[in-house]
Parts: sequence; C-alpha cells; structure tokens
Amino acid sequence: MNNTMFFILFCCLTFLSNQSYSAPCTPNNIVVPSYDDDGNFVVSWSLDWNDGGVYCGIIIITVRKNGVVWDERRMSTGAPPSYTATNFSAGTYDFDAEVIYYDDGDLDETQAFLGTVKVYLGPGSTDGQRRVIFIHTDLLGSPAAETDESGNPIN
Repeated sequence: MNNTMFFILFCCLTFLSNQSYSAPCTPNNIVVPSYDDDGNFVVSWSLDWNDGGVYCGIIIITVRKNGVVWDERRMSTGAPPSYTATNFSAGTYDFDAEVIYYDDGDLDETQAFLGTVKVYLGPGSTDGQRRVIFIHTDLLGSPAAETDESGNPIN
C-alpha cells in the first residue's frame, strides 16, 4: 500500500469514527433528581414522536428498586413525557426507557438509561432510613427535649 492510499484510508476512518450516531426515538433532555426525601418526585424527558420519518409508537418505562422490577408503565404517542413517583419507599430506583418505533414498516426499538434516584425518607417515616433529631439540653448539658427538623417535639 503506498503512502497516498494509506493517508486516504486513514482520513476516511478518522472521519467515520468522529461521527456520532443517535438512534431514532431516543429520549433526551432527561431530568432525574439524584435523591429525594419524601418519595414523591418526577422523572421527565423529551421525545420527538415523529423522528425524521420514523414513527415512535410506544415508550415503556421500567423502574427497578435495588435491582428488582418495581413498576412498568407503557405510554403511547402524545403522552406527557414524564413519570410521576408517588409515595415511593426508601431505596435506590433505576429508570430505563424502551421506545418501540416503526421505520419503513419495520418494528424496532431504542433503549436508554434515564437515571437513578435515591429515596431517603425524612423525619416521621416508618422506614427509618434517615432521621434528624435535635437534642436540646439544659444549662448543665443534660438532655431535656428532642425535636425533629421542623421543631416538633419527639416523644
């Protein structure tokens, strides 16, 4: 192989390797809180339901708590691009998205990891994952009372 052919081949390979490929119907602008303290939060994303002539039909959101499937929701075209979590217990939740789409009559899918939310429940939770207690003392330093973060007495 002469030097000219090697140079052309090297330039073409370099050009191709620098090109980024984004699968159609891939969720973007993903917003996932890294932690939550009451078990109520929203995971959101954006999705172009008609991505360059590719029709994105259904998005399946799978939630895993500590590695085990906790919830799975199917959303169709035009559904709000969000997942609202309500009263989740303490733990670590992973959110995955699978988008089923049609491209020239063929059925295909795109998979994306949306993110992880760690839920630490605050004072008054029965899970006992996180609890802040303020200990109030008398002038001699002996414990006199306990309150939570809001100043409410704890029995």
